[in-house]
Amino acid sequence: MLMIALGGCCDQAILTNQLPQGQVGAAYLASLRAECDVGQWFLISGTLPPGVGFNDDGVISGVPSRAGIFTFTVGVTKTGSVAPSDVNVSKGFEIVVVE
Repeated sequence: MLMIALGGCCDQAILTNQLPQGQVGAAYLASLRAECDVGQWFLISGTLPPGVGFNDDGVISGVPSRAGIFTFTVGVTKTGSVAPSDVNVSKGFEIVVVE
């Protein structure tokens, strides 16, 4: 018996490679992208710029209130997983905020 799987699974990966620069007092918006069966995003470690937040859809937004280089790691789960312990893949990023 021959079985063929159509639309099979792929390895989940975070596609975003870098984030745009921010400016103190100006609105900041960036969306992270992942491939294959994306569930929820989590901030795993590090620090976002003050005034900037991160939601479970992978959107980083807000108004930075301080200049600097802010490094952090995010992770994403597969669909149906809703706990940080279920993170399937993670990646480090930095946001540079200028005056």
